[in-house]
Amino acid sequence: MLLRIQESLFGLFLGAFLFLAVSYIPNCHMGGGDIKLAALLGLLAGPKGILATSFCSAVYALFYLQLRCKHPKQAIPFAPFLLLGTITQFVIWRYL
Repeated sequence: MLLRIQESLFGLFLGAFLFLAVSYIPNCHMGGGDIKLAALLGLLAGPKGILATSFCSAVYALFYLQLRCKHPKQAIPFAPFLLLGTITQFVIWRYL
């Protein structure tokens, strides 16, 4: 049980750190809500899960930008893509 708690806390810090680091990139605007959501999802999914979730979310966001956005610098909320990535990650890990 202690190992699971440590893994969850590491996922929390990893999720928060990854998205906080992205928010400091110039011309990249990551909101505080997205950072908090990534930290919470890292707490639930652990370190491997938050990395898989981030990757899936980025892929969904890139597909959305290619299909729907007419301006390349158009801002989009990232929270829906984080949730889609989380659902995808949990479904894939459940059935593989």
